[in-house]
Amino acid sequence: MSKKKHKRLCPCGAKIYFDNCCKNPKEGETPEEVKKLINKVVKETFRKKGYYLGELCLYASFLTKELLIEYGIKSYVVAGSSKWNGYPTFFKYIPHNESPQFHAWLVTEYGEKVDLACDAIEDRFDAYTLSGPKLGIKPPSYCWDKKLKDREYIERNIGAKSFPVDQKVLSGLIMTAKESLNRLEKKKRQ
Repeated sequence: MSKKKHKRLCPCGAKIYFDNCCKNPKEGETPEEVKKLINKVVKETFRKKGYYLGELCLYASFLTKELLIEYGIKSYVVAGSSKWNGYPTFFKYIPHNESPQFHAWLVTEYGEKVDLACDAIEDRFDAYTLSGPKLGIKPPSYCWDKKLKDREYIERNIGAKSFPVDQKVLSGLIMTAKESLNRLEKKKRQ
């Protein structure tokens, strides 16, 4: 008896099957100016709201996804394991634990992996238990690339929908980020 393959909608929100949407990356990449602007807005938003970016990779990824929509770029949030070369702290994918462990990042329609939270890993509440900060080793740099050379991300949960997200917190982040984005875009046009 053959097993029927289950098709699922793309987690980018396009209401198209994943196989026909973001599974196969498009040619091109996010414009450099958009990358820099979104990175700045995400970091500024977390500072304004008083949240630790290194603690909230899932929220940073969902926020980045929302900001990319402003530029017509599709993306989806992924959760899994992560490891950075030369940095002793890493995250295994252990979702069903009393204290779940995972890392979250974003994949754009161009196949770029976007992680705007890893460079703030030392700002975590539990940083004192992480070996990197204890040893004085600089955190990994954020990334927005197709080909990663200094890190490994292993996708386990494409769509990352099984993790609880406080919609009130996310909405507040999105609202603050869009205000910052509009302000910076307006300033750029002047």
